[in-house]
Amino acid sequence: PLLLPLVLGALQDEIDTVLDLDHVVLSAFVRDKEVLVDLFQKVGRVELEFLVNSGFGFGFVLGLGQMAAWAVKPLSWTLPVAGALVGYVTNWIAIKLLFEPAEPVNVADLFVVQGLFESRQIEVSDEFGDFMQKRVLNSSSLLKDLSEGEEQGELFHFLRRHLPFPIPAHILKAAVAAIAEVAAKPENYPEL
Repeated sequence: PLLLPLVLGALQDEIDTVLDLDHVVLSAFVRDKEVLVDLFQKVGRVELEFLVNSGFGFGFVLGLGQMAAWAVKPLSWTLPVAGALVGYVTNWIAIKLLFEPAEPVNVADLFVVQGLFESRQIEVSDEFGDFMQKRVLNSSSLLKDLSEGEEQGELFHFLRRHLPFPIPAHILKAAVAAIAEVAAKPENYPEL
């Protein structure tokens, strides 16, 4: 109990040497692809809906041009070529409308135009932060990464540097293992 405040204070000061947050985030996305998919679907739901709906509208308008071209020149190659062109142009327009213009543009004092994703920047940031807090940077995943490596890990070396040397290595190893256990099965330790 006497050493805990000192160790926690030192851990706060040296957290960057003990815990690599870049590694925590990257490993969460690599380890669990579903996390990345969920992030994209949660944060980009409005934009994905726009892509689907705009594809219908733009495809219909461009398809009318395709129909006119077929009426003028009914050759067998015009339908697949025009179809590919319609698909490409439809996607290009939709993507442009999502991200451009990045800054709001006032059009003749009648209305403001801004890319859909850019116009939702504050909302997207809030959703992204909430997602990261709940799914990636939660206490369980932070403790898991903190306790990684047991005797070879940064936490063990940190504890060895900051606790009096008479404390045996097996006690430090047990402390790191206990943190790993809490991280692996947080439901077994509701008091923490």
